[in-house]
Amino acid sequence: MTGDTRRRGGAPVGYMAELPEIEASAISYLRCWCEGPDWQDALRDEFKSKLGHRHGGRGVDALNRLCQLLALHGRRPLLRHHVQCRCFGGDESAFANCVGAIVAGDREDAELFAALIVDHRVSGQFVAEAEAFGVAAQLLASDPGLPHSASSSNVVHLH
Repeated sequence: MTGDTRRRGGAPVGYMAELPEIEASAISYLRCWCEGPDWQDALRDEFKSKLGHRHGGRGVDALNRLCQLLALHGRRPLLRHHVQCRCFGGDESAFANCVGAIVAGDREDAELFAALIVDHRVSGQFVAEAEAFGVAAQLLASDPGLPHSASSSNVVHLH
């Protein structure tokens, strides 16, 4: 791989402020989760306290499974921007669009977006997890109290 192809998924493609709320939230939660155990615990507590143990747990567990699928079946290491970065990259865009599409009921588009970042053999599973996560994220999208940020072994931090 050349230097350019290894960074392709991290090239800035837009600004967080330009995204629909569900997509901006999906990126923020992904970034937070990938920051590690302290952030994961904070998200788990926040989801459960705002949505209840059952529904909040289901949403955050789906986010965990999404990150596991990205780590184990990513087409390449996921590139992401810093927690506080105002822009977002191509990989983050594909993730957010997958979540946004499935929440809007467009499974076919969600599967196409999933196929951009994970192996096509797990894209259906990825979309199912994105739906469970997206429902919870949509409920929390306008909550300013959540931390907004994301590091796993298959994630490269850019900005």
